[in-house]
Amino acid sequence: MIEKIGTHETLGEANRGVWGPDGRQATVCLTFDHLGEAADLQAGILTPDTPRGAHPSVSRDLPHLLALLADRDVKATFYIEALNCELYPDALRSIVAAGHSLGWHGWWNEPMYKVGFDEATAIMEKTLAAFDAIGLRLAGARPPGGVLGELPLSLYLDAGFDYLSFSGASYGLTNGVPMLPFAWRNVDGCYYFEQFSRLRVPPGREPVGPRGLLEAHLDYVEQTVSVGGCTSFVFHVPWIDSSERLEAIGELIDRLARDSRLWLASPDEVARWMTDHPGDFPTITHHDEPPVW
Repeated sequence: MIEKIGTHETLGEANRGVWGPDGRQATVCLTFDHLGEAADLQAGILTPDTPRGAHPSVSRDLPHLLALLADRDVKATFYIEALNCELYPDALRSIVAAGHSLGWHGWWNEPMYKVGFDEATAIMEKTLAAFDAIGLRLAGARPPGGVLGELPLSLYLDAGFDYLSFSGASYGLTNGVPMLPFAWRNVDGCYYFEQFSRLRVPPGREPVGPRGLLEAHLDYVEQTVSVGGCTSFVFHVPWIDSSERLEAIGELIDRLARDSRLWLASPDEVARWMTDHPGDFPTITHHDEPPVW
C-alpha cells in the first residue's frame, strides 16, 4: 500500500565540492533493507504458523550479495528487522564480518509512522535489546515506511544512532546527526513490482526490470551530481533473487566506481565525513516527503 504524506520530493542541494577526501562533486551510498521472512510475516503474506529459520534470502541471496560486494570492495549498510537476531544471528554476524554495518529497521518491518509514541518507544527498546543480546551494534536507522509521521525525531536521535535515513532529499545535520536520505524512485521495488511502479519518476504502470532500474538510477546520479548532492540507493535482499537483479547491482557499482565525479562511500564513511566537516553541510529540520511505502 502506498500513501501520500507531506510535500513533494525535491532534490536537495548543499555546498558543492565537499564530498570525501578528494572533493568529489556528489556522493552515493548503497543500502540494503530486509532479511528473511520478517516483513512477510508482518504483512500477513506468511501466516504466523509458517516454519521459520530457512528463508532463501538468508541461505541463498545474502551470500551471493556479500560475495559481489567483496569482489568490488564496496561497503554498505544493511537495515535489518530485529526479529532476525532470533532467527539468523549468524547471518547478521556474517554481514558485519564482511565489513558492512547494520541499521535499525523495526522488529519485523512494522510501519512506525502508524503507531503512538508509547508503542514506538517499546519497539525501539525491544529491538535495541535484541541486537545487544547477540553482541551486535546498530550504526544507523531507517524506519519502516520511510517517514517519521507524528513521532518525535528524538525517538531516533536519543537512541544513539550515528546517522538516520528517511525518504526525501534533505541531507545535512540535525542535532549533529547526519541525515542520509533516499528517494522513493531509488528503491528497487519501483522497477520490479507493479504495485510500486507509480513511485517511479515519471510514474509507471508495470515493472521494467533490472535494465530499467539501472537506467533510472544512472539518471538520478546525473541529477545528484548537478546539485552537488547526496543520495542512497535502496535494494531489498529478498528481492535480489535472480542473477539478473544481482548483476544489475554489480553493473551499477562498476559504473559508479568509474565516475570521477562521485564518492561511492559507505553510509558510515559519509556520516563520519559530515560530522568531521560540519561547516560544509547545512543544519536541517526533517520534513516527511511523499509518498510512504
